[in-house]
Amino acid sequence: MAFVKAVREKVYLKALLTGASGSGKSQSALELATGIANKCGSGIAYIGTEGDRDKLYAQAKSKHGDYMFEYDLLQLSNPFTTDKFIAAIDEAVGAGYKIIIVDSLSAEWQWLNETHQKMPGNSFTNGGKLKPKHRELVEKILMAPAHIICCARGKDEWVLEEKNGKQVPRKVGLGSQADKDTSYEMMLSIQIDQDTHIAHADKDNTGLWDENRYTVIEAKDGEALYTWCENGKMPEIKAPEIQKDVSVDPAELLKSVKAEIIQYCNDLGGTKNPDLMAALKAVVPSGNPNAIRDYDKATELLSTLKGMKPLE
Repeated sequence: MAFVKAVREKVYLKALLTGASGSGKSQSALELATGIANKCGSGIAYIGTEGDRDKLYAQAKSKHGDYMFEYDLLQLSNPFTTDKFIAAIDEAVGAGYKIIIVDSLSAEWQWLNETHQKMPGNSFTNGGKLKPKHRELVEKILMAPAHIICCARGKDEWVLEEKNGKQVPRKVGLGSQADKDTSYEMMLSIQIDQDTHIAHADKDNTGLWDENRYTVIEAKDGEALYTWCENGKMPEIKAPEIQKDVSVDPAELLKSVKAEIIQYCNDLGGTKNPDLMAALKAVVPSGNPNAIRDYDKATELLSTLKGMKPLE
């Protein structure tokens, strides 16, 4: 263990755009992505959850210059599970995209909350089970070798403002419909005003959006962000370490998996859940998870149970 001199390396942008409905999050994300694409030459992978609205800006001309939005769309279907978002990002990275838009993270957060409400048992304990799953998605975004721009819906609230001598309602986005820590994870977190579409950063590691900057997002902002990301040396690619042979007791591994299976069985309703019992008996005829003797079959069963829904 030793300290080494820190060196600024090239990085991939991780950004979050938040705003009330109609604030222009999707278009702003495309502006940033287009600017990055102008610099790096990559296509744009668009992971959508908004139905037909995901296609509204396809081949649309920008309001800020003589260029059009070009992107490749992958639409997710309801339910918007965490695993679907992870798989979509893996698909984009595997296909060679260096720019990914996720629109919107709020769909995954809503699915988590709905799943939490339906789970039997202690609410606090259930929340603890779901939090690691959401963390998988956050880690996937942060570690993916691509520039990723995420959109999140604002927590829409109505306020009264005076206009022409009258009190008129106005919708504002306060915070985001996503995990409260999401903005802290990103390099750049931007709030977009619904009426003016003006963007203001509530967190900025890039130094390009200082506290006094209020502006509408354009492609040139994406170009500047890309230049900032490239301002460093290429990360050193290290050969994987060869792990020393460490003996692991197979019985202990199987015991650990069976304990997790039993916990899932309890959460899913036990013998009252026919789908659960069918899955169990496909592995062990007695339907008793304690009777499982094969580690591979146990892990396969556990994977199946994780995809099941509890009884309502």
